[in-house]
Amino acid sequence: MMKRLNLLEKLNNERLKANENQLLEDVKQYLDTLFQEDKKIKESVLNTTYQDHTFNQLEFDKLDTTKIYHISHIEKLCVNYRLRFLDSHLFKGDIPQEAVHTIKKLNKEHNTELKGFKIIAPS
Repeated sequence: MMKRLNLLEKLNNERLKANENQLLEDVKQYLDTLFQEDKKIKESVLNTTYQDHTFNQLEFDKLDTTKIYHISHIEKLCVNYRLRFLDSHLFKGDIPQEAVHTIKKLNKEHNTELKGFKIIAPS
């Protein structure tokens, strides 16, 4: 005996598959966009010098003041613990993802693009 074919059910299945494929494509495109943003930030950090951009335009009220340090304190810490305080373009390592995330967050909060970084690295 022949089984009955429900065309409406088959059409719904096809639509569901198409929606799944579109969703997967959208997620892939979104992740690719995030990857490109991270890559751009890493390149920006490694290819700009601190002297090129002596200051960034940030909204002071949006900053966590407990995380702002005077440059002389940072330099003293580097000397005491034998760390190097380098322009970011001299850094040979990989930029940690946490740093990329923090830069991305600051860029968004302050509607800017941060440039010119110093990096503290082991000697």
